[in-house]
Amino acid sequence: MRVSSPMQRSPLALRASLVGPVMSGSVPAPAPPRAGRAHETGLEGRLAPWDAKVIIQIIARGINLIYIIAAMNKLLEQFLAIVEAGSILKAAEVLNISQPALTHNLKKLEAQLGAVLVTRSARGVRMTDCGETLYQSAVLMRRVYSNALERVERQRAADEHGISIGTGYSVWLLFLRDLLFDHGEMHPNAPVNVSLGNAMRCMDQLLAGDTALFIGHEAETLLHKDAVRFFPLCMTHDTYFVHAGHPLLEGPQTLAAVLGHPTTIAFPPESRQKQLFGQDAGASAYLLFEHRHHFTSSILDDCIEFARRRRGVVIHNQILTPYFVAQGLRAVQMCAQDAPAPWPLGIYVLAERLGDATIVDLIAKIRAHAARLNLPPVTRPDLCRDDPGVEGQ
Repeated sequence: MRVSSPMQRSPLALRASLVGPVMSGSVPAPAPPRAGRAHETGLEGRLAPWDAKVIIQIIARGINLIYIIAAMNKLLEQFLAIVEAGSILKAAEVLNISQPALTHNLKKLEAQLGAVLVTRSARGVRMTDCGETLYQSAVLMRRVYSNALERVERQRAADEHGISIGTGYSVWLLFLRDLLFDHGEMHPNAPVNVSLGNAMRCMDQLLAGDTALFIGHEAETLLHKDAVRFFPLCMTHDTYFVHAGHPLLEGPQTLAAVLGHPTTIAFPPESRQKQLFGQDAGASAYLLFEHRHHFTSSILDDCIEFARRRRGVVIHNQILTPYFVAQGLRAVQMCAQDAPAPWPLGIYVLAERLGDATIVDLIAKIRAHAARLNLPPVTRPDLCRDDPGVEGQ
């Protein structure tokens, strides 16, 4: 009994024997091992109920199938080029190969399929019925293959350059918006996800792994400090903004006098966010969670409009003063005993992500943008040092 090798059989028979059983999963389950055969395979007890010869046969077929697919892919691309160019000569010029070589490959493809695909004349080539069938299927295969490559590239770009970040309005309006838009133009397939506004919600999302970075003020009493690292950008403090003509602009004010007016912050409080902090969370936490504001919103412009209509006070970050001035607001001068304490503004990142090159690069870019703004420098000695993970970036 003569058994032909796969390369000696006709293409249609080969496709039936390889693509059908192997690729569709219809290879019949082998019979249980017969007595006396364990010593022949040397695989006693390890392959049952599979027969070693069947496994070897499947592997051999798979290897042959890889070579066949690679060869067919080249021939099909050349066939498509011939049909779409309208002649073998023009297709050879497009493919940058010789006309005799292209003619040879076309004949090779026709021989493998056992069918004439095109007829040739002085006017060029014309597809036969078989050629038309192959062309339609090959175009579909090319489209599917191209789409798969695009999806892989988008996924690769997302893995390498995708950004998910949380931030407050101050940093967003000062420079982060432009930085992320520039990043998106450089990496158009990489997704950029921004959680904007509520600082504590952003911190919660960072700890949950929903974002890679969070830019906000330092939370000294954060209960999960071991899970994150903080990289300072500048010093800032709370400032109280009112519209022109407000009585609070008449001279230095006490905190009690300021809080005696309708207040608003771009920070809707959520009780569960208190669980992120220890018992002594400081004055900032009091303004966030304890003081009863007349209006809160995650949209800063709504807070500004509330202050205009109610002659209220917007409590916000000092570094955004130019933006408030452009909106017609002024900063309230505070008396010495109630002058707001400075606090660091910086970048929080999960400690486990410090080995990620994309994260390290993003931290460096954020620092560089912040440095160009001449923001108030960090004055606390314990924060005036670079982290080894991003040193020199």
